[in-house]
Amino acid sequence: MRLLPIASTVLFVGLAAPLAVADVPASQVRIADQADLLSDAEEAELAEATAQVTLPATVTDVDFLTFASNDENLNDTVRFYAGSHGMQDSEGEKYADGHLIVAIGMDPRGMGVYAGEDVADDLNLRSDERIAGVVDAMRPLLQDEKWKDGMLRGVQAAADT
Repeated sequence: MRLLPIASTVLFVGLAAPLAVADVPASQVRIADQADLLSDAEEAELAEATAQVTLPATVTDVDFLTFASNDENLNDTVRFYAGSHGMQDSEGEKYADGHLIVAIGMDPRGMGVYAGEDVADDLNLRSDERIAGVVDAMRPLLQDEKWKDGMLRGVQAAADT
């Protein structure tokens, strides 16, 4: 079984149909702060602010994950977590449709953005360059230890197609 982060390169040329958009309700924003980076108030603020971001209708769940310790490759930690928390497809091969995942690892430091196939398509999260752009948008805030703002910026950057 092998899960791949959404970093494969796809070349697509053509006209895209307009996407249906929706706001993800705060109740569908899940925060698993295992690194204990956020206060309860910050978690509530993050959920509410995320609910205000306009995302494609395919995004039904936004998951924020923090890890106090993680694998050298954060992708492995996220994949394991996703598999044990219902965030993979039925075959356990890919992230579940509808999910947009923003993850931070503290030891060693790392960050990433992951998505179900449908969300990756709609947010154009297929190329390494696009993923790097989203992560680069998060980086300055996370370097300043503005965890809530950095994670929210990841969602905002992903939504900025």
